[in-house]
Amino acid sequence: MKKYLRDKGIAVALVLCCFLGMLGGALAEDDTVSWLRYVPISVEVSQERVLIEGAFVNLSGEKNVVELTNLDLKLYLGGEYLVGGTFDTPVEVYVPTMGVCMHSFEFLGEHDLNAGYYDCTDDFYVVFDATISYRG
Repeated sequence: MKKYLRDKGIAVALVLCCFLGMLGGALAEDDTVSWLRYVPISVEVSQERVLIEGAFVNLSGEKNVVELTNLDLKLYLGGEYLVGGTFDTPVEVYVPTMGVCMHSFEFLGEHDLNAGYYDCTDDFYVVFDATISYRG
């Protein structure tokens, strides 16, 4: 079911991306992330990395997200910090107005987490800060 929803979401995002490309428009930036969320779906932990799979959710009725820069992202479980980091290179995503976009983040290096694959419950959440580039 998750794979079907993810594939359907990706297909919808690609179609919307094509339409947006035809429309053009000026690119703007926003340093607040009050209208953009990242919802973790699963976490895969090995000795050398942590992979978070999830979806960006755009709550804006006017802005189409195209890129995140200066991204600082942290994963929590029930208020306890699990893993996080800063991404120096721009993260290219397309999150349409009132839409969803699947995206994964990989953290390399040491951590104190138990190896395995975990489906995220409501207790998992992500806090992030970034400069958001958008059209709209």
